[in-house]
Amino acid sequence: MSQGYDASKPAYLDALQSSPMRLNLNALATCHRGATSPPDPDEGWLWLDIADVTNYKLKMYLAGAWITILNNLQGGFPTQAGASVVTHNQAIASTSWTIVHNLNTLNPVIAFYDSLTAPKNQIVPQNVEITTANTVTVTFNTAIVGTATVIG
Repeated sequence: MSQGYDASKPAYLDALQSSPMRLNLNALATCHRGATSPPDPDEGWLWLDIADVTNYKLKMYLAGAWITILNNLQGGFPTQAGASVVTHNQAIASTSWTIVHNLNTLNPVIAFYDSLTAPKNQIVPQNVEITTANTVTVTFNTAIVGTATVIG
């Protein structure tokens, strides 16, 4: 259920009462949006940290600290469209695979499979080296044909 919000209320005759109340209500209505954290937070408060205009962060005050719960908002709403998937096919059996994924990340998520066609079994390599932000070098104990799925 959506609710209306009027920043001019409450409007008491006494400005000393209505002004601080409006400030508090505005802070709640904007999710404490700002470049600095709200003063004297209570457990469970939310804060939209806009200190970095290219990377907004939604934070929650828990156990005495501001914990980031959403990151990389880029001044808008978060989406899952940012993740890209690349499939590497290793058609020639080898103990070393060089995977060029071009995802520009040093933190890819990679799954390895022992076949180019179904049925496939997931396998664990001996070593995975993030060579560059776009290349991964994988080592296996034995020469193997298969696929790698890279998410970044």
